[in-house]
Amino acid sequence: MISTVLLLASLPQLITYETKAARLPVILTELEPRIGTKLECEGSFKNDVLVIRVDGVDSKTLLDKIAQAAVGKWTRSGDRLVLSPDSVRRKQQEDELLSRREKVIQRMLDQFKKDLENAYDGPTLHALKSGLDERRSGYDQQQYAARVGQERAFRPLDRLAMRSLIEIGARRLAEIKPGQRLVFSANPTPRQLKWPKQNDLLSRFYSEWNLHQELFGADQRGSTWAYIRNAGVMPTQLSNVDRIWLAVADPLREARGAKITVVNAAETVAFGNTMDLTIPPQATTTSNPENLPETKLTLDPLSEALSTALRSLWTFPRPKVEIDPRLIELISRPTKHEPLAFGSELYLQYAVARKVNLVAWINDNAFGRGVTFKAETVKMFDQFSRPNMNFDESEGWLVMTPASPAEARRSRDDRATMERLIQSVIADKRITFDAKADYVYQRPLTLPEGLGLRLALMLDQSHPTLNQEANEQILRLYGSLSLEQRRAIRSGGRIPSAALSPAQRLVWEQVVYGTRPSSISPSFAPADKNVRYDRIDGMAIEPTHEWPNGIPSGASLGLEMSTDFELRPQPKYNVHFSGAYDLASQLFYEQNPELIEGDIRQWLRPDTFVAYDKTSLTFNIVLDKNFAWTGTFDDLKNISGPVKADQLPPHIREALKKQVEEMNRQKAAGMKYKLTVGGGFRPGQKPPPPYGGSDRAN
Repeated sequence: MISTVLLLASLPQLITYETKAARLPVILTELEPRIGTKLECEGSFKNDVLVIRVDGVDSKTLLDKIAQAAVGKWTRSGDRLVLSPDSVRRKQQEDELLSRREKVIQRMLDQFKKDLENAYDGPTLHALKSGLDERRSGYDQQQYAARVGQERAFRPLDRLAMRSLIEIGARRLAEIKPGQRLVFSANPTPRQLKWPKQNDLLSRFYSEWNLHQELFGADQRGSTWAYIRNAGVMPTQLSNVDRIWLAVADPLREARGAKITVVNAAETVAFGNTMDLTIPPQATTTSNPENLPETKLTLDPLSEALSTALRSLWTFPRPKVEIDPRLIELISRPTKHEPLAFGSELYLQYAVARKVNLVAWINDNAFGRGVTFKAETVKMFDQFSRPNMNFDESEGWLVMTPASPAEARRSRDDRATMERLIQSVIADKRITFDAKADYVYQRPLTLPEGLGLRLALMLDQSHPTLNQEANEQILRLYGSLSLEQRRAIRSGGRIPSAALSPAQRLVWEQVVYGTRPSSISPSFAPADKNVRYDRIDGMAIEPTHEWPNGIPSGASLGLEMSTDFELRPQPKYNVHFSGAYDLASQLFYEQNPELIEGDIRQWLRPDTFVAYDKTSLTFNIVLDKNFAWTGTFDDLKNISGPVKADQLPPHIREALKKQVEEMNRQKAAGMKYKLTVGGGFRPGQKPPPPYGGSDRAN
């Protein structure tokens, strides 16, 4: 490789340049006439986004800083300079990420060791249980962490999981990738791993379990503390365990946790628990430069508008936000106009105030939840940025990169994929099931909440909030299908596993074997409704045990679709309404107040709703004669709202009318009803005052 010094020996020495966030290929094109040579980057850089502000710097240093931020290296190819990935440095960043994860997980395991230090005897258990019974209602992070540790130390099953995780070790747990699920077993199948030190761990588990049951087995509160699920049979002793599994999924993400399941040989006892892998909090410190100027930072009007619209996604109920048409036009073409450009003017103003030359490589979470947009001064920007960014400052230069460049690189949305999703929202006036599935399938197997989805939801005013996410695996499953396959299952056909491409088989396996700790993801049911699967509470269903050699050759995928509508009360009522039935019940009680105990004036009934036409799509993968994986996605299309109950669309008002008429007919026949919000009616019972307890509006 020729050094950058030789490559640029004959080039102009001083460059002045400034750009808001833009993709690297665009920046290099703009720099070409200033530097005096053709600049290119390899395809892997096409979505890298930088913010640059330099004043009178030499070409060599500028290109070196760009390479540093983007983790690349320059080489000469004919008359061009080409930026290619620096594989050595990127490998170092991956190793650093793994090392950081390992250290964090080790803190968790060290806490487990402390939880396990107390003697496990009668007096200790009674003291622990007494302390747990005196829970405080207020939330304090340190008190909560201590209480979680106490609860883990109390439950034999959690103690077995903690000891097992300690034996597995922080390094092995840190190596678990997003969406990966490892299952450790006492008797492993080809898809399971060997449980370390199983005999010693099981021996201690048996003794602790039997002591716990001796002290608390007859006490229903004791059984609750133990998190036992069974058919009403509480064994006084546990032995003859046939299968025991520990499933662990990426412990540093939203789905962090471990699932432990125990089944005895006769299958008369099957129980389990999903355990949160709580990471002990650790104080963080930032070394802000002294004497930062209190210079005000100012957002451009369109950036301010985007900030307001994005913040609305986390508000319930979501307020209606009028979005500037100019903003929509720019957001709709992320391949032409980089979305991260909005708000990136703060980086430029920060560099001016600090009097530094700036090259910043920013990730798609630069928006976050509007955190960057809230930085009103240079000092605030510095405080917000340092926990999430690396600052490399020297000799008048500042190079900013994500705190975890390796993770940021993997989670970057492809701009062409993002554009297809946003364009579909503009065309269809909402995010359709197909468009969202295509988007999620194209993303890496990480959290589905990418920048493209946030922008699409912002433009789709029919969706209340960002937090109402569907099962990602259902979306990925459907997104993997071709148009022909989608038409086939929508018309009642089935797709055999033999017809799968390698990429589709991978998605199916992620669905069946799971990407979260729980072995039931989202549910397993008998494929043949005439076949009863009588393992207790379904806890014995572990996919890596049932199908150790992969998806059976006779498996197939089908889809059942149904239509209904959904009403969501506005604006303050944190109550879910199912179809017309809950609203119809309230209309019925208004007509029949004598059935209500209490003062009807205390009835806090919402009178304003948003109405949706709802299509429920229930996918099922039939695996064998006893099992089928099932999962449902509700595709909502906003049809009205917010409107009063008497202004709902005609077909909903007609359904309400018929439901109320039916209730009145049943009342005339002598039946009485109890209203259960979200659950319909119970015949033969007198209703309590509506909206009592947790169902009362906030």
